[in-house]
Amino acid sequence: MMTTLQKPDGSLMTDLNETVKLMIEYLFPKDEQTDDTDYHKRIRAQLKEPISTADDRDCTPAKVKDAIN
Repeated sequence: MMTTLQKPDGSLMTDLNETVKLMIEYLFPKDEQTDDTDYHKRIRAQLKEPISTADDRDCTPAKVKDAIN
């Protein structure tokens, strides 16, 4: 059982639940907009705008399936 990870305060994990929780918090940090840099703010703004190019084509389930296979 993996319970020997070290916490930020220097102590060691005591059980598997604590270990998994710390791993999830470390690997998947919260996405806080308040911490955004100017770069990240521009990306968020761009994502709100629809992307449209001259060569856009409809994407059908059959085309997705063909691309995967």
